Amino acid sequence: MSSATYDLFSWKCFLLVCKFGSVRQAAQALRLEPSTVSRRISNLSDALGTPLFEQRGRLLYLTEEGKRAQRNFAPLVQSMETVLALTGDETFAPVHRIHLVAPSGYTMAIVRHAVSVFQKIYPDTQFWLETGRYGDESFESLGNGIDLILSTIARENAFFERRVISKHRTFCFASPHYLRSYPVSHPRDLFRRRLGGNTQFITNQYFENCATRERADLPLDFQVMSDNTYVLLEWAVAGHGILVGCPYTTGIDYVREGKLAVVLPHWRMRDNFVYAYAAKRDLAAPDKLLGLFMDRLKIASDTLEAAADQVFGLRSGE
Repeated sequence: MSSATYDLFSWKCFLLVCKFGSVRQAAQALRLEPSTVSRRISNLSDALGTPLFEQRGRLLYLTEEGKRAQRNFAPLVQSMETVLALTGDETFAPVHRIHLVAPSGYTMAIVRHAVSVFQKIYPDTQFWLETGRYGDESFESLGNGIDLILSTIARENAFFERRVISKHRTFCFASPHYLRSYPVSHPRDLFRRRLGGNTQFITNQYFENCATRERADLPLDFQVMSDNTYVLLEWAVAGHGILVGCPYTTGIDYVREGKLAVVLPHWRMRDNFVYAYAAKRDLAAPDKLLGLFMDRLKIASDTLEAAADQVFGLRSGE
């Protein structure tokens, strides 16, 4: 008998299709793509050498062999899931799809590394990475279509778990050519320069001199604003102006390659926090897989921050 017949999760897919009479509805219940469920059912049919369903109109109906499989495997699957839940064994953990909403710059800098490592550990995990959508409408869908939100906004809600994923420095960047033509020695010089900023990071900003503790709260006027940090970085590389308040973990490669230089290196700006939000399950804790992925995000962020500290000449945690 093929190893597919011993695949616990494939049988779980089969039983949910039995329940709903629909691959699409079973996939929704499992947070999977319909094609994944169809493939699992097809593998079972091939292993048994007989179709398990026949289609009539839009619905699927069990064949005689399918009915026999349902009777035989339903109690077995239930028993195995009970045992695995009690032991914490994840050997037969189901495929999961994680729908993640995050700022575009953060997705490129942190999330891609976390996803790459996570899928090596949990290769059946599918990711849907969405950028450019955040705010109240995303939080209204958290736990109901959206699994995880990364945001720079601190929110309190009894139904969410919030974790601090990163706290990192923000800087101003400009091309070396631009700074030779338009030097900046004090934050007030920014009033006479063309400025760009990410709408998520430019509110409530200030400058504080690292040596004298002089503080400058400036109502800056931005000529270019975007929610995509990489668009703004390329804008600065092209010599169009100064990018204000950019997380250093996003600008690290540009500085390392000499495309951008730090503006006002002896002035500190407000630190930037990134929070991860997940819906709590039964008001206790989020899905275990989501919790593990949030752990991986924190590790990826810490690793990149350590690299950025070296490039920018900072002591860890400075």
